[in-house]
Amino acid sequence: QSLCDAMHGNGYQIVQMGRDDERSGVAHDYVNKTSIREAGAIIRLCGHFVGCDSGLLHLAAAVGTPAIGLFGPTDAGVLFSSNSPITPIQNGRPCAMCWNGPMTMREPGVCPMDVDNCMEPISVESVLTALGHANATDRCA
Repeated sequence: QSLCDAMHGNGYQIVQMGRDDERSGVAHDYVNKTSIREAGAIIRLCGHFVGCDSGLLHLAAAVGTPAIGLFGPTDAGVLFSSNSPITPIQNGRPCAMCWNGPMTMREPGVCPMDVDNCMEPISVESVLTALGHANATDRCA
């Protein structure tokens, strides 16, 4: 929620998509309302995409929308080529990339270090910095 608030405060129009996600209270809420094709069309119209390593992030890469990818248990270098439109932000923890690295999970979705929130170290400020100084009059993320 704080990321959405900060982005909105910086002039971005926020579009939220996904399945069964928590609602952020944004004006453009498409949670559980789009097909993959419709989601791709919406993302293509956006100036930026911000999200965790998910199907929507991969869809943003496929349609060529510049994206900020938030990574915890996965390694952006394994998933995306260096010429993709994805700017990765890794969580910075010693256990980062546990799905793709030497510290493997005991079972899918269970942290090998029993960390509750893998994405917590990624700050709002780091995302805003990665977004840079895009044109504030036509922002959509």
